[in-house]
Amino acid sequence: MYTVSAHVPMGANVGASPDGRKAGAPLADGGMSAVYGRDVNGPTALLKSVARIDGKLGSNGTLLNMKFLPQFFKSEEGIGKFSSLLRAFVALRINHVQFNVVNREDLLAAQKQPELFPNLTIRVAGYTAYFTELSRELQDEIIARTAYDGV
Repeated sequence: MYTVSAHVPMGANVGASPDGRKAGAPLADGGMSAVYGRDVNGPTALLKSVARIDGKLGSNGTLLNMKFLPQFFKSEEGIGKFSSLLRAFVALRINHVQFNVVNREDLLAAQKQPELFPNLTIRVAGYTAYFTELSRELQDEIIARTAYDGV
């Protein structure tokens, strides 16, 4: 569970894993997050999975990263669903969750023309950074994370 800020470089030194992760690929970000593409049953299922892990066993890696698409928050229904998700997070006694609300297209555009996105900040894994100042490998990993458009 200790990949809080080093999941990309640590993954580069780890062989393939039984879940289908290829040798050298990034580890899960944040310690409690699913490897991108593995959380296929939605954000509520992810919360339930994380809640099954005893957070006391993590010395420095018990945070969960979740990425939502901005359009999710453009309706009262979406905001209500997100409020319910936050209540579930509290009820399940999960220690730490942090959110990114961003479109894949904006992140790709920031890679191509970083000068147009000087203030684009992103939660990485336990910290916030300017997206355009991150390494290309870390940018690619953030882009690849599952993005939810509903609960």
